Amino acid sequence: MPEICTCTHDDISEIQNVITQSYLENYTEYWTDYGENYVKNSFNVDQLSQEISNPNTIFFLIRMDKKCVGIIKINIDHAIDPYDESEALELERIYLIKTASGQGLGKKAIDYVKNFAKQKSKKCIWLKTMEKSSAGAFYRKQGFTIISEKNLVYINIKEEFKKMFIMLCKL
Repeated sequence: MPEICTCTHDDISEIQNVITQSYLENYTEYWTDYGENYVKNSFNVDQLSQEISNPNTIFFLIRMDKKCVGIIKINIDHAIDPYDESEALELERIYLIKTASGQGLGKKAIDYVKNFAKQKSKKCIWLKTMEKSSAGAFYRKQGFTIISEKNLVYINIKEEFKKMFIMLCKL
């Protein structure tokens, strides 16, 4: 049975380990440098400390048999048209390591975030996902629909992977 628990500063090294492992297992083909620059800039201890210190941001660890196998990152009050920040929650990241994929943990994570959002009286959850990622189909099964598109502007991302979908799930 998976356990999902709220992170503190004490969990930063565990967050960093699982997020880096998951990212490198799943997204290296999107980058000319295999994601090295993105991982270095996005998942370093200083960056994660800054993010976890933000009172609007919460990280959750996903554990199976006491082993950390994934993370969830949400931004509690994050507006998206036509919803204001009090009505919308952003699901910024769900990352699972490869060995944890295909076990229903992604669905459990989404259900957890939906319940959290309902407790906060949110009207919707929204997220961004890469067009070429299999995650879009998964999110559609969980009730999300595409509401817009945008292009990423990161150094070293391959041209064919720049397109992102913005998806929304009404609660």
